[in-house]
Amino acid sequence: MTTLTGFVTEGTSETVLAGALVRGYRTLLRTTRALRVYATADTTSTLLATVPAADYPALEIRTGTAKGSDYVLVASGGIPGGQGWICSRWRTSHYAMPHDEPLPGAGVRTGTDGRFSLDVPNGAPAEEVYRLRAGADGHLDGESARGYAALPFTVPLPAATNPVSEARLVSLLHHFKGWYYTPKRPGLATRFTPQYPYDIGITVALETGHPTPPTYNDCCSFVEALLVRGWKDAAVPGFTWNLTKHKRSMITDPTHIYSSVEVLEDSGVADHIDGDALPPPWTVMQGWRNPNNLGSGGHTFLIVDTHRETGRVLTLESNLTYGLNGPGMRMLGNVGDFMGRQFLCPTDGYVYDPAVGDPAHGVPPDTPFRAPTMWDLVRGNAIPPTWVCPGCGTSQLLFVPYCRPPRDWWKHDYLKTWDDIRSYYTGRRLARLRVRDLAWVR
Repeated sequence: MTTLTGFVTEGTSETVLAGALVRGYRTLLRTTRALRVYATADTTSTLLATVPAADYPALEIRTGTAKGSDYVLVASGGIPGGQGWICSRWRTSHYAMPHDEPLPGAGVRTGTDGRFSLDVPNGAPAEEVYRLRAGADGHLDGESARGYAALPFTVPLPAATNPVSEARLVSLLHHFKGWYYTPKRPGLATRFTPQYPYDIGITVALETGHPTPPTYNDCCSFVEALLVRGWKDAAVPGFTWNLTKHKRSMITDPTHIYSSVEVLEDSGVADHIDGDALPPPWTVMQGWRNPNNLGSGGHTFLIVDTHRETGRVLTLESNLTYGLNGPGMRMLGNVGDFMGRQFLCPTDGYVYDPAVGDPAHGVPPDTPFRAPTMWDLVRGNAIPPTWVCPGCGTSQLLFVPYCRPPRDWWKHDYLKTWDDIRSYYTGRRLARLRVRDLAWVR
């Protein structure tokens, strides 16, 4: 059996972390069409085969000899000798995309010496490429570089004060189903004051003539509502929100054009990061097309994941363009488009999937979460009333509809890249949110 070993550290220091949860990922190359396979990382080398679109185990990833090219050594029974090289990128054209697929299982925890030993199920060979991700109390999640079982992995975790679990934020998204971007006032260029789906500790008056029901927000108010309520629900020590902070969040002072991000930094919600490098998951950004002309277009939004190889970015925002009308994921759809039959535990992020059920606790597959009628409940066509979250014991009454975009969101070539966003918003400020336990789209 293949075993992945290594240790978890605090940041880039040599201080090890005990009790960190480590999860394994197997690197695969996804091809979206038939591609040629070569003997070496060079398209002028011997052609071995042409393989169909599929996911192939990655054995090595390297930059090609030709400038602007990337190659991946893959394993396949359809290749003479069992392996060969595929050109995954030529300049800006991506023919295939490496991605990290979660290994089955709940992961392992590090010992008192910070070390771990993770067995890879299903007999995957040691020659394949793997990545490890980890999380620990008082830290943001971290990940290792890609590597092999023959060498130990190091997973650095940045320290963070009072980070909030990702599940807290995701559990709030169902409140925004059916919400839209706030409309303009009749005959005017200005828009109605945005509203909130729940209490965040401030009072926003409902204007005369505001459309009803008042299910409208904008980019700033969506980010504010999601993060403020998330931090309040987590009862983060010292976190407060008031009307002054609300005004900063809404950028009411034209002399402080990045106040929507700065107020989150000052409140202990996020930490300032470089505005040029590819951002980490759960980054908040305020961008301006022209910082010297505020009427030229500003936007506050969240970057919840990135794909390194393509540079593509998954955003969470309220917008009236890019295929959205209200809260959603740019170019993919509004939040309501990603809600199905699954339900989420807001405490530990456990997801109840009716197709899977919870056989270990007496709930067979194909059992709905909520009974359509009392008769269905009596007949056992729903989870029993005594069932609780198997991970943390949270009552099923606190579970919420689960909003989740596809895990392979990065495969769409029409998505914006970080270079696209960076060149569009010439003025920007970014901060990494103190969010831990990332499992939503990873």
